Amino acid sequence: MEKNSWKEISSEINDVTKKIKDKVAEEDIVGDLRDSLNSTVESASQLLKNITNSVQNTISDEEIKNETKEIISKINNELKHLIDQVGNKVNLSKFEEE
Repeated sequence: MEKNSWKEISSEINDVTKKIKDKVAEEDIVGDLRDSLNSTVESASQLLKNITNSVQNTISDEEIKNETKEIISKINNELKHLIDQVGNKVNLSKFEEE
């Protein structure tokens, strides 16, 4: 009877060890995804700034300049909204898992 008890304990320890390893791997993946998202956001932000500067420096027609800035602003706002949604989902998922 004592052997079975030790087998069960050993099996439970193995199960917990596997769960810990899986959780660490999952956290690493989430961290990598978060880093990738941040990098993408920074790149998109820089791209929008470059476009705005190019428009400002190359287009002389004020109406076209203003319309272009408005479009870029809308794109920027939409990206912010999408990023907020993704961020909320990631935070919500993490909260639900814990």
